[in-house]
Amino acid sequence: VLANLTGTTAARSILEAMITHSDNTATDIALLRVGPDRVRSLIAAQGLAATLIPDSTRRFFSYNVGAPLGVDIGWSGVQEVLTSGRALGTPHRPLNDQETLASSADDLVSYYKQALAGRLFTKPTTLSEFKRIHLTNGFFPEDTVGYGKGGSGDWVADSMVVADFHAISYAGQMVVNATPVTFCFVVNWTSVDPKSTSDDL
Repeated sequence: VLANLTGTTAARSILEAMITHSDNTATDIALLRVGPDRVRSLIAAQGLAATLIPDSTRRFFSYNVGAPLGVDIGWSGVQEVLTSGRALGTPHRPLNDQETLASSADDLVSYYKQALAGRLFTKPTTLSEFKRIHLTNGFFPEDTVGYGKGGSGDWVADSMVVADFHAISYAGQMVVNATPVTFCFVVNWTSVDPKSTSDDL
């Protein structure tokens, strides 16, 4: 979404790209602006013990493909790794205790219950904006209001990381007959064939 962007843009556009389009560059812009430690403080304050975030998604990728901890290989470095198909060093598993992205269904349900009830915001307008950005009808029954965010990752042989690791999640809330129903689907799996994303699990 943010390819070839120069100059400045509104925070709203960054958040829309991050949530609506899962743009990792937008995520890193927002994370840099707020600070990963402030995000971790919010996570801890909400008791989301299974939720871990990296300093940036690019540092997460960099570490996965063998860069030293804390090194950001930059966008050109990411492109070079993806084009060459070669790791920079010994690859690291996506789920690790140094630079990782992780959560649990319980944590995500708890987060969306709190956030969509307005308990994480000091201004009603902020909650309205949060709901607007998360509003979707692609995953819910017709005429059902729903808010959600999904994500996925495939670390297959071509990316040199963990030859058969896959992950997908979708979490949020829908309103059924005026009753909020908060949910999360999350699964990690390994496939017998490193190139497979669905069959022969």
